Amino acid sequence: MYKTLNENASRISSKTLAKHKTALKSLILQFMTTPISFFPTFVVLLTVLIPTVYLQKISRWSLMVGTTHSILNSIVVIITYAEFRKVLFFWRKTKKVATLVPPVKPSGG
Repeated sequence: MYKTLNENASRISSKTLAKHKTALKSLILQFMTTPISFFPTFVVLLTVLIPTVYLQKISRWSLMVGTTHSILNSIVVIITYAEFRKVLFFWRKTKKVATLVPPVKPSGG
């Protein structure tokens, strides 16, 4: 995919090319987190096929490790996409100073 992207670089703007490259890097890193969801499943399968006295503990730990996939995938997205970082870390922008406006006194009597 990266090769195809570079071959078509002359047809798209540099800004669009940079966004495509960022998206491709993000997808590659997200695919690297996939084994975290599959490995615990295979461990549970092995504990079913090969029963042990530690079956319950192994299953609990496997499920706990498997649930970290979504967390890690979210971290990868936040790290690789600048737009998500900007939204998540919005409080790091310059602080706006609010000024108090005195209340308007009603006219008439």
